[in-house]
Amino acid sequence: MTLSICFTFIIIACGSAKIAGAQKAFAQYGKEEQLTDSFLHALQRQNDIVIATAIENNSFAKTITYQILAMKNGGWKGYKYVNSSRSPGLRVNEMNVPKAAGDSLILFLKQIEVWKIKNDEGRTTCNAVINDGSTWHLFIIMPTRVIESSFYEPEFYQQNCSNANRKLFLDAINKIRQVFVQ
Repeated sequence: MTLSICFTFIIIACGSAKIAGAQKAFAQYGKEEQLTDSFLHALQRQNDIVIATAIENNSFAKTITYQILAMKNGGWKGYKYVNSSRSPGLRVNEMNVPKAAGDSLILFLKQIEVWKIKNDEGRTTCNAVINDGSTWHLFIIMPTRVIESSFYEPEFYQQNCSNANRKLFLDAINKIRQVFVQ
């Protein structure tokens, strides 16, 4: 019995050390920034790390739809958040996130070295063109630093003229989305 408790403690300690290592890697590559969106800024101040996706659409009104995972003291919370110029006030839905899902995500993002993803800056050399689409964002947010990457209509352009950076970006986005499906 005592031996199994010791092994459990060692496994938990090793997992915590890996998460801390991932956080240090993210902080090393992030740029110093305080976010301007009030909800994200509050999460940035209140948590150890925040991982977020955002889909920004400007067709009829500026609408940004977020999926956010926030970790504080090893515990995870999820948020679905919509910020729209068409409707006043914020719409935020909160959910509990299993620790294993959040920890697995952060280790995956470190493994693919998410900080190396280069933005397409809204430009592509692809012959296929889409207008009035959405820009997708990926944020890794620490209390004083942020890693951000953005791609314009990444699924469409990946299907029509793939590239490695966009694929990594989509892999990260899809891994985050999986947490919200669980």
